[in-house]
Amino acid sequence: KDTGLAVYGEKEVKTALNMGSVETILISEGIDKYNLTIKCTQCNHIEQKSVNSIDLDRVKNQVAATMCTECGSNLYVAEEKSIVEEISEISEQTSTNVEMISTETEEGAQLLSFGGIAGILRYKA
Repeated sequence: KDTGLAVYGEKEVKTALNMGSVETILISEGIDKYNLTIKCTQCNHIEQKSVNSIDLDRVKNQVAATMCTECGSNLYVAEEKSIVEEISEISEQTSTNVEMISTETEEGAQLLSFGGIAGILRYKA
């Protein structure tokens, strides 16, 4: 039964979390994504990119070899943060509980298939 009190997926959970509407975050132990903040060495151009850990080094090398679309200068990875770390930091600021779910369980495997992150909401958003 859909009560409207749950949200899943990185983008959707972050939105609800930033609104303060999440009571508990469920994170799969199997999630291995990183968010990269890519900046230009000259202008104020900033990009965000989400990558799996196995692609991390390759993507960082690609960024170093790429030119800014705004000014043609070099790009670099200014920040690299795991999604787990990022979600945990936001959760701490909004007094949201964080629960790590093992992929050894059926529920944990199911959570991973939904993107590895879900939230139980305080109220309908």
